[in-house]
Amino acid sequence: MLRVMCMLLILAGMSNQAPAGEFYDGVDAYNRGDYSKAEKFFKSSAQQGDASAQFNLGLMYSYGQGVSQDYLEAIKWFRLAAQQGDASAQFNLGLMYDNGRGVP
Repeated sequence: MLRVMCMLLILAGMSNQAPAGEFYDGVDAYNRGDYSKAEKFFKSSAQQGDASAQFNLGLMYSYGQGVSQDYLEAIKWFRLAAQQGDASAQFNLGLMYDNGRGVP
C-alpha cells in the first residue's frame, strides 16, 4: 500500500509539470520533421528552465533545423543547459568553442 501511495504522489507531481509535456510534444514534432512546431514547444519549455529542451534548441540553431542557423543562439541554449549539468550540452558547447562557431 505504501508503494502505491508513493507512486500516486510521484504521478500527481508529474502532472503539474507543463514544461515536460511541451518538451515531449516537441520531441514528437521533431521526429515527424515538423521542426518549426518542435522549436515552439522546445522554446516554451526551455524558457521555463528545461535543460533537455535548451539542449535541443541549441542543436536546432546549430544545424539550422526549423530556424535560421545561428551559432550565437545555439551557444546561448547550450550554455543554459550546460550550467544545469547537461553533459551533452557541455560537450556541444565545447565543440562550438573548439571549432570557433559563434565565438572568437
